[in-house]
Parts: sequence; structure tokens; C-alpha cells
Amino acid sequence: MRFPHFGLLLVTVTFAASRLIALEVTLIEQQDKPPGIEKYDPKYDAYLEAKKKVRQARADFEAQELQKIAEQKKKLEEENAKLAVPATDSVTIDEETIQVKQPDTVQEVIGKKTVRDIYEVSTEDFDIEIHERWSLNKSDFLMDDPQYIVVDGKAGDPIKYWGFTFSIKNTTTKPRRIMPVFVAVTDKGVFSYQTGGFLPQRIAADSMYRPLTDTSSVRDKKLLSENVPPLESVSQLATELLGEGGASKLAIPPEPVATFQPGQTRWGIALWRDFNDEFTDLKILVHGLTNAHRYNDKLRRVLVLSFNRNDDEFDVERSRLVYLGKDWSYQWMWDQDTVVPIPDDAKTPQIMDKTVATPSGAQRLLWACPFRVTNSTPQAQNLKIDAIRFCLPVAEQGKPVQGIEVDVGGQKVYVEVQIVDDGRSSIYKAQLLRELGKSDPAKEAQRFAAQPDKVVKDEGMTHTLEPGKTLDLLGVWDANDIDWAHVREQVEAQLTLAMDKSAEAEKNFKELASASPDLAKKGPLPLYNPSRNLTSDRVTLKDGRSFGGMLIRNDDQLAILDTKDQGRLEFGRAEIEKVEKGEMSLVKEQILAALPAALEGAKKKKQVLAVLEAQSGLSTGQFRISRSYRQPGKIDESWLKAWEEAE
Repeated sequence: MRFPHFGLLLVTVTFAASRLIALEVTLIEQQDKPPGIEKYDPKYDAYLEAKKKVRQARADFEAQELQKIAEQKKKLEEENAKLAVPATDSVTIDEETIQVKQPDTVQEVIGKKTVRDIYEVSTEDFDIEIHERWSLNKSDFLMDDPQYIVVDGKAGDPIKYWGFTFSIKNTTTKPRRIMPVFVAVTDKGVFSYQTGGFLPQRIAADSMYRPLTDTSSVRDKKLLSENVPPLESVSQLATELLGEGGASKLAIPPEPVATFQPGQTRWGIALWRDFNDEFTDLKILVHGLTNAHRYNDKLRRVLVLSFNRNDDEFDVERSRLVYLGKDWSYQWMWDQDTVVPIPDDAKTPQIMDKTVATPSGAQRLLWACPFRVTNSTPQAQNLKIDAIRFCLPVAEQGKPVQGIEVDVGGQKVYVEVQIVDDGRSSIYKAQLLRELGKSDPAKEAQRFAAQPDKVVKDEGMTHTLEPGKTLDLLGVWDANDIDWAHVREQVEAQLTLAMDKSAEAEKNFKELASASPDLAKKGPLPLYNPSRNLTSDRVTLKDGRSFGGMLIRNDDQLAILDTKDQGRLEFGRAEIEKVEKGEMSLVKEQILAALPAALEGAKKKKQVLAVLEAQSGLSTGQFRISRSYRQPGKIDESWLKAWEEAE
């Protein structure tokens, strides 16, 4: 802490030093003698000599005092120089050493530029964060009658979509980040998230005489120029800000994150592919229209659309789907009630990993992590965990692009890897639990079944949690249980986004024109929804036949290929001409090689990133959580006492 009174003291010392200057003592009587007089009267000379001694003693005293003042001044200047440099120290919290700096001013202590009065506490001197609760009205969400839309898929196969168009209006007085999420729930207990679809969206937009954004259609551009509101997908509504003339931009920092301006109305379409028609009662849950949840009770507020159809799933056109109405409902936020327990000892790891040796001698990476679910609601809740997806890598601060870097033909892409634990055990997971001392034979087949006395079904165990009660779970992951479909989707999406569509269209046209010369006269044809797909593994036999798919096994005896159309095919080594690895296999090798380092990064950061899939009434769904198990810092009473002494 700096001491402002030092400045006044230094000014005083400097003034005193300028006055007290040591001089050689000379009496004026001895200096200015009258002419012709060498000595005064002996008594007077003795008086002058005594006076000179007194004056000299005084001068010597003043010189000593001046020396003391100079030394004190130097000492104060040295102390002031030390105090001018903020003191630093280090504090260890949860095994992490943090450098801390002593604040120079009161303003720096409270993080404010100005302080009106250091002796009076004022709320204007503090940055007070206020969580503003807001909600749209039920009338701000309007929808049209649901419809079935059938489009042609690949090879002419029909694809049936079910959905409806809707509008959302921001009637609040401020910009809001409105992120609609639609979940369909049948009375048979089937939950399905809306999937979207370009072709049915195109058909619906044309039927409403509305344009689509980000298209090259002349008609769409003309309608957008006339400020006709476009028909947007649910993902566009949730992530993009719509401007004049249909101009859109991602609502991500450093840009404003609001997606709806005050008074703005936007149109969207919710679509479900291959919708399950086996229901009599249907509910559509609409999330993201409010943040006015009951946070203490962990209850999320959602809008529920209710429908009824007095018929079965056969010949659905016979009975009309009746809209019953919409209303707000509070659902348990079990994802917010899920934590990773903080250990008593900071050195106790919660991510416990081991490399297990397989019978073939290979090394297999496995790890475990505990979770705890607490029912904070005032009512009893049912919960059934379907899967826990462990996500790697955790985000690194300051890194421009997050994810594991993968090279595909010289092009860099970044992916998040999800390792799936479905709650069931395996010989390797059982071995890991035994080595960790957490093996429980009663739960060996189904770790999510916390009550072994109940019947364990194939689909898992439903737990009933009374208010305030907790459920302890243990997730166990095998590096071989990566969701490769999710990885492929990310890689292909990034490769498609980086495609030169004009060059690809020209190349495609040349190939078609070479096979059909008449086509060349019509000019280049644009690619319809171009995409970049990863190549598969390929096994070529000596008889000339070739098969594509995913290699399951490839050694000196056998090659097993998992194909899309013919299932698993086995080939003896004698009949194989060559085995070629596709781009997807190369992606797998890179990810498996990078996985241990990514897991080590999560352990070092003490952070767990996971996607939980669970069933709990209308709260059923898939939710993403990020949890840290670092021990919180504690204020030691001795620190406060030392601060008071310094003051």
C-alpha cells in the first residue's frame, strides 16, 4: 500500500536542508576592525573568543543535524522508491501457483476508474452485474398448421419431412439473443429434435412467396431488395443477426450477440425428417424464448405446443391433427444440477486414466470421471442416463481455433472428439475399475444403475430422486468408443465450406460434356448443393473386384471391411491384391495419436466438457456441460490482519 503523506514529508525535509547550510564561523567584530587597531581590550577579546566558540558549537550542531536530515531524506527516498513499485507475491490454489500484484490505489482494488469518496461507500464506484430476466409473450410466437413435405433424395428415393412455419417477434425494448430449439415429444415417449432440411425449406418459402438468404437465386435477391422477410432455418434464427435487405452476419463476439432487434419479427421453419407418426398426443417444446427460469430450483421455462390426433400411425391423412393451444411450463434443468465433485485433496485427480494392455499386446487408453446429480426442485424427479459423451479437447484461452488439428490432403481442419459411454461395461472398462479400486460387481453390467436391487433392463435404469437427494455416477470411456460419424460430419463440413464451388462446377461440367457432347452446347451447369466427402477404405481382390467401406481388421491373415450396402465382408490374405486406406482412416489415425495429449490437457486444466443424454419427462434431451473441479480459493484471516497492520 502506498502512503501519500510521504510526499509532504519530503517537501518539508527539502526546505529544511536548503536553510541549514554549514559555514565557517567568522565574527563581524573580528572581520571589520577599525584601521590601526590590531587588538581590542583583552576583556573584549576574551568575550569575542567565547562568542566565537559558542557560534562554532552551534554551527557544528547544525552541520550534524543537516547530515542526519540528509541521511533521513535518502532513506525516505529509497523507501518511497520501493513503495512506488507494487509488491508481488505468489499464492497456490488447487496446485496452481498464481502471481498476484499489490493494488496501487483504491480504484484498482475495486476495479473502477474513479472513486468519489474513499471514506463513503457508493454503488456508483462498483461494477455491479445484474442478470436481467426477460421473456417473450405467448402471442409473440405464431405458427401455421403443420404439413408433410416429400422431396426426392439420392437415387430418387423419397424423403418425408414433417414441420411447420412460424414467426417470432421481439416485443421487448432491448436486443435479445433469442435461440429457438424445437423438441417433439409423443405420448409414446419418443423425443426428437428438429433436423431442418434445405429442399423442404425451399418448397415452403416458394409457397409463401418468401425468399431464402445466402442464395444466388435472382428471385430471392429481388424479394430481399424489396425487404420481404426471408424464411430462415432454426439455426439461422439462433446464430445470425438479420439486417436490411436480408443481409445476415453471425452473432458472435466481438460483434453483438443479440439475434433479434427490438420489435423485429423473423420467420422460420421447424422440420423433422422421417417424423414418428406413432402418437395420439403430441407436444412440441420450444426452448430459448425466455431466460426467466427459476434458477434456485433449477427449473427451465419452455413454451409447450399441444396437439391431438384420434388415430394411429397408419393412414395419418384420415384424421386431422388438432392444435390444442400453447402454454408456459417449467421443466427440471437436470444438466444444471449435474457437477463433477470437488475432491477434498487438490492432488486427487477426478479424471483417472490408465493404459490397459489387451490380450493381443496392444495398448488401450481408458479413463473414468465421477458425476453427481442433485435434485434442487421441490418435487421428486425421475432420471435415466442414456449416455455421457466426453468431449476433447477442452478450450485453450488465446488459441484462435479450437479442436484437434487434422490434416486432410494438405488442408487443416479442427474437430471436437466425442467419446461415448453408454453406461455398460466391457472387459477393458472392468479392468480399469479394478485397477482404480472402484469395481462393484453389482453394477458391473450397468454402471448407471445405482440401485442394484431393482431390475436392470437393457435400456438402462430409471432413478427416482426426492427433493434434495443426489445420485452419484461414474463415467468410463474407452478411446476406441469415439463417435466417428460426428468426426466425419465436422471434417466434411469444413472441407465443403472451403471448396471452390466454381472450379468444382467447371470440372464437373467437363466430365459430363465429355460423355455427352450435346451438353456442351448448353454451357456450364451449377452444382446443386455441392459437398466434399471423405474417401473410404478400399480392398481390391486379385480377380479385379473392388469393395469400399471401413476397415475393421487388416493383418497378415485377414481383412474385414464394413460396407454400407453389403454389411461386413471378410477376405483372406491370399485373395487380396491390395488394401488402400481412405481419408477417413487417416483422420482416425491422427485423432487417436492426439487423444492422449488432449486428455492430459483436460487433466491439467481440471475441466470436464461433456454432453449428457438423459430422459426425465419433458426435460428429456441432450445437454452440454462444462465443469471444473478446482478447489475454490479461500481468504485466510492472517491476510486481513496483515493488511490492517500495513494500513
